[in-house]
Amino acid sequence: MAVTVRFNEKELEAVRAYAKLQGATISAILRNAIFERIEDELDYKIAVKTHEEWVKDGCKTISHKELGKKLGLI
Repeated sequence: MAVTVRFNEKELEAVRAYAKLQGATISAILRNAIFERIEDELDYKIAVKTHEEWVKDGCKTISHKELGKKLGLI
C-alpha cells in the first residue's frame, strides 16, 4: 500500500539531506521515524503504568540527586 506525505520545499530538502546523510531512502527514514515514535509512546505508557503500580504497592522512588547523595557521589 502506498501512502503520500506532503512536505513544503524546505521540509523536503531537510528530509532529503538527512536521508542522504544516513545513506537511506526517504521511505526508510519516514518508516523508521514512525515506528520509533510508536515504540517510544508505548514505552512511556508502560513506564507510567508501572510507576503507578509501584507507588500503589507502597514503594517509594527517589530523585537522581538523592541517589547521588546516598552513594556519596554528590
